[in-house]
Amino acid sequence: MPPYKPTPMPTVGWLIVGAIVAGGIYLFWKYPLWLLICPAIALLIWDSSRRDKRRVTEFLAERKDESICDFARAFGARTIDTWVIRAVYEEIQSLLGDAWRDVPIRADDNLMKDLDLDDEDIDMSLIDAIAQRTGRSLDDYEQNSMYGKVYSARDLVMFFNEQPVASSTK
Repeated sequence: MPPYKPTPMPTVGWLIVGAIVAGGIYLFWKYPLWLLICPAIALLIWDSSRRDKRRVTEFLAERKDESICDFARAFGARTIDTWVIRAVYEEIQSLLGDAWRDVPIRADDNLMKDLDLDDEDIDMSLIDAIAQRTGRSLDDYEQNSMYGKVYSARDLVMFFNEQPVASSTK
């Protein structure tokens, strides 16, 4: 299965990043009070990261003997494309980040509640990556019976399994 190849950030994106950095420098120069506020924000981020690490440890302990094989067994191998199963599993894990890299995904994991993904991550990153890796078309996705009903990893597999294979007209 081919790996996902993200498109590089265009020049306009780098200009926006530069403008944000320049704005931050100006903010610190013009309003030095932000020098006190930023450490408080950093402390909140650190505490959130510590809680997230504890949650990951709990997930790992609960799922210590699970793997992609257990995820795949939750589906009918004769009716579901195994490339779709693999792409969904791997792309969800890659989107979760380094701390979650070793946490096995379960078919019934809720993408937003259990795995803390947000709508934008799913719509902007996950869907395109899975479509590209599986060779599935996103044309007429509104006609898919799972459209608007994707809440779990299982739902995502079922959604892509119903999507037609993209025609290779390159």
